Amino acid sequence: MSPRTRKFFGTVALFALAAIYSFLVLVAWTAVEARSSQLLEYAFYPVAGLLWVWPAKGILGWMLKP
Repeated sequence: MSPRTRKFFGTVALFALAAIYSFLVLVAWTAVEARSSQLLEYAFYPVAGLLWVWPAKGILGWMLKP
């Protein structure tokens, strides 16, 4: 696969990851929100905000392969 094609599919995969991940985080927070404490809220947002990095790192690594 040419680098140009790989970058195109990687970009599409990153957009799909962002959309799906944000939906899953929204559903997860909605399920937890009714029972949430302030401490849980303070812990949830940073964890949820950083968890998408690992799959994105894999996609970017694949995109930038020679």
